[in-house]
Amino acid sequence: MAHCQAQSRKIVYCPQNSQDNVDDAELVDRHIAETINTLRSLPRLGRVGRRKGTRELGVAGLPYVIVYRIDITDKGDEVVILGIFHGVQNR
Repeated sequence: MAHCQAQSRKIVYCPQNSQDNVDDAELVDRHIAETINTLRSLPRLGRVGRRKGTRELGVAGLPYVIVYRIDITDKGDEVVILGIFHGVQNR
């Protein structure tokens, strides 16, 4: 298995060295980014999270969950992404 590094908000999926896996990883990344962008206009879209003060939103069609909190500021609600987890991971 190749050594892979993730950039700050990127999810890297690379069990093998092939362009198909890179394309799949980019598709997953786009779906997650689109879901996060939805939270900008609908911050309360996700369900109440497992930990106090958090919310969780599943990524449609993928086994990922975005864990976030909402900070209320004088400019409105601010979404803070705490983590992106595979559905079977502890969060």
